[in-house]
Amino acid sequence: MKQAEVLRAVASAGSLTHAAHMLGMTPLAVCRQLIEVESEIGRPVLQPYGRTIRLTRAALLFYEDMNRTQEKNQPTDS
Repeated sequence: MKQAEVLRAVASAGSLTHAAHMLGMTPLAVCRQLIEVESEIGRPVLQPYGRTIRLTRAALLFYEDMNRTQEKNQPTDS
């Protein structure tokens, strides 16, 4: 789930450049992933916050939904 990783990194880093560095990606690749998320949810995913950026509420909800879906699809150890 590349999109979830990118959203997590951007939220943690507070910038596209730092998130890209954390992920071993270029800032352009991170930006492209974010554009895909915006296209999928139909809303902006980033908002300025002082000198940094943070995820919008829509992006946070999308991220949480992706995590729930991933957890449901993981096999359980029975």
